[in-house]
Amino acid sequence: MKASKNKYGFIVNTKSGRGNAKARVKLVQDFADANGLDYEIFYTEYRGHATELAAQCAKEGYGVVVAVGGDGTS
Repeated sequence: MKASKNKYGFIVNTKSGRGNAKARVKLVQDFADANGLDYEIFYTEYRGHATELAAQCAKEGYGVVVAVGGDGTS
C-alpha cells in the first residue's frame, strides 16, 4: 500500500515515563486536532508491541509514525 503523507499513527508506550505517557495523549490529540491531522492512536500492550504496531502502520500506509513515551522515547 502506498503511504499517505497525511496519515499519522501515534504509538503510546503506557509503561514509560512512570506511567505519564497516558497523560500525554491529551496533548497529542489536541495537537493533531488543532492541525487537522488524520490520525489514530495505538497503545502498546507488551514488550516489542511498539515494533509490531509500527510495522502494521507502515503496511497500512501511514506516512508518519510517532512514538509517544515520557522517558526520552524517540
